[in-house]
Amino acid sequence: MDSVAAIKAEREVIESELKNTDSDSVRARLIAAFQQGSHNDENSVVVHEIESIYTPLRQQVNESVSKQEQLVENIRRANQQFQSEKHGNESSGMRDEMLKNLARAYDAFQELLSNLKEGNKVSFHLDTKRKTKSFISSSIMI
Repeated sequence: MDSVAAIKAEREVIESELKNTDSDSVRARLIAAFQQGSHNDENSVVVHEIESIYTPLRQQVNESVSKQEQLVENIRRANQQFQSEKHGNESSGMRDEMLKNLARAYDAFQELLSNLKEGNKVSFHLDTKRKTKSFISSSIMI
């Protein structure tokens, strides 16, 4: 998961660099390139300047995509290995049975806990009723 976080952080940096490349700076670079000398082909100057701005970003994106593809392949391979070991192993059946038993035990515990809470409410009310009767009967005798 660290690799995923690293790729995500790299992409966020690339995105911020791309967003920080504004049209004014591109325009300024193009004007400076035209002022440096006589250029016969304006189109090639524009292409050259735009490539010099965006080529590093494109390379970073390509590297990030390559890392992502490699990570996906590693995850796929690990999952296939896990699946083959899971199906080919007798302890996986035991593990599944233990997990089912654990789930049943948890459900039983929750039911007992609920019954206990309900029992405490009933006990409290019965105890209060008994004490009230006792108080009333002792008040009447006085």
